[in-house]
Amino acid sequence: MSHHLALFWIMLRAALLSTTGTGNLPIVHQDLLSRGWATDRQFAEALAIGQISPGPTGLWVISLAYFVGGLRGAALTLIAIALPPLLVLVLVHG
Repeated sequence: MSHHLALFWIMLRAALLSTTGTGNLPIVHQDLLSRGWATDRQFAEALAIGQISPGPTGLWVISLAYFVGGLRGAALTLIAIALPPLLVLVLVHG
C-alpha cells in the first residue's frame, strides 16, 4: 500500500472513531509514530498551527498530514476527515 493511501486510511479511521478537534489525536499519534512517519515535534507544531488558525481546531490534522505526506497527503486527509460527516448528512437528509 502506498504511503499516501495508508495515510488516507489512518486519517479516515481516526475521523470515524473520534468526534472533533483533537479527539483523534491519540489514534493519529500512535499510528504515525509507530510507522516512523512523524515526530513528537511535528505533532506539537501541527497542534500549534491548528490552535492559532481561524476556524475548526481540526485543522491541526491537515497540517500534520502536510508534514508527513506533502500537499497530496494534506488533500487526502481533508477528504478523509470530511467524508464521514458528509455521508451522515447524505444518509439523514437523503
